[in-house]
Amino acid sequence: MAQRRACGRVRRLAGSSGALFRRSTPATFGPPGLDARDADAFVARTLAKALPALKQQIELALALEQEDARGPANANRRSAGDITRLFAAALPKIRAALDKDVRAAFANDPSAQSIDEVIFCFPGVAAIMRHRLAHELYRLGAPLLARIVAEIAHAWPASTSTPAPRFARVSSSTTARAS
Repeated sequence: MAQRRACGRVRRLAGSSGALFRRSTPATFGPPGLDARDADAFVARTLAKALPALKQQIELALALEQEDARGPANANRRSAGDITRLFAAALPKIRAALDKDVRAAFANDPSAQSIDEVIFCFPGVAAIMRHRLAHELYRLGAPLLARIVAEIAHAWPASTSTPAPRFARVSSSTTARAS
């Protein structure tokens, strides 16, 4: 009976964590009419909604981890509130790393036409974003939730195809086989 209850909680945690972290990577450029002057306020409003949801997910994850802990030494010493607060405080550092990741992808992928395209259309960059968030959750003491976020990143396709591929012209001398 306890195992069935735990399985139900894991499904609920995985489902709602997936929804939370799918929302953590924008699918659009923001609401209509958003301009650069309003971007900080938009981000603040978005975080004000997302962080309480994250705290709930961390609470669920910590409860499941506590049930499965093999002794008091394995119990988490941080509360969901502490982890959420520390995670929020780490977001500027994560953002700075992601900025570098995105710029590197743009600089090194000839198919990339803009930074925005890299952010919104490159599945590898989306996976890196989720993994950076997952790593921070793991580091702060929410390993189950971190694992779920990482698995969500694995589930998204990692195709690198582009709708406008450019193929280099290959001369016959480069394709000739050595005898």
